[in-house]
Amino acid sequence: MWWSLRSTCPTPARSTWRAVKARGLARRVVLLLREPGAADVAGLLALGLDGYVLQAEGGATVAATIRQAAGDGPALSPAAARGLLSRLRAGRPAPAPLTAREHEVLRLLAAGLSGREVAARLGLSPKTVDRRRAEVLHKLDAASMAEAVATAYRRGLLGGRSPADGA
Repeated sequence: MWWSLRSTCPTPARSTWRAVKARGLARRVVLLLREPGAADVAGLLALGLDGYVLQAEGGATVAATIRQAAGDGPALSPAAARGLLSRLRAGRPAPAPLTAREHEVLRLLAAGLSGREVAARLGLSPKTVDRRRAEVLHKLDAASMAEAVATAYRRGLLGGRSPADGA
């Protein structure tokens, strides 16, 4: 399966990737990018993306990358590998830990409260809760609150096991 991104935001790629995997639409997925850095490739590879190639590398390289991905695992074209390595070596600074207020907002949202209910409970405006929610998403590198909650449980930020795990 192929899709091409023009956006520099990783969210479309992540959302599309999750939908493809959830529906079982493809056994192997190679991401064809028009420009380097158009997606969080490291994050997508961690989610199980099978390959990554830049469109500008030409047909022979694209075909070779697809053949490699169809074989035994991840396939990066040479330019894609160089770009990924340089981004990893440059290192993005780790996001700051959640503040006490962000943690409280996350805990209440994870418990199923709406943004308005969280605002009322904490004596905040709904816009303040929305800002805290956005910070939580950023700091946990999540595209949605569901992903943020799952990440928070995995990291032990919300106690033990997720309720989805039967805890």
